[in-house]
Amino acid sequence: MRLSFLLPVLVLALGCTASGGRPNARSSREVKTMTIHIDLQDGFQNDEVIVRLDGKEVFHKSGVTTDIRISRADGTETAVSKPEVQMEVDLPKKHLRASQRVKPAEASNVGISIRDGKPQFRLQATAFLYM
Repeated sequence: MRLSFLLPVLVLALGCTASGGRPNARSSREVKTMTIHIDLQDGFQNDEVIVRLDGKEVFHKSGVTTDIRISRADGTETAVSKPEVQMEVDLPKKHLRASQRVKPAEASNVGISIRDGKPQFRLQATAFLYM
């Protein structure tokens, strides 16, 4: 008998055993982890950039500069387990700071640009495309 056939059967059997005979269902108290993708886009010029989620630093880098050929400077991704988080971007040497509420289930991709001397956020469900 092939292992590829036995593996799903074994997984289902273990799931039923662990949950008292019924397939595992997420507990209402169990938290779903989601990934937020953060892209630093237009307007960065040799900047120190700090990004925080709910006060926790998730990105900190100096010398961040936009590649004008693709309108992207840098980026990161981080896992979150809350339905809504407060995202803050800080450019301390330029005294610029802004924040935005983000619901990862609705918009897991966040673009941050500097426009008209202010940080601006762009939220969307799909990944940003770069050339």
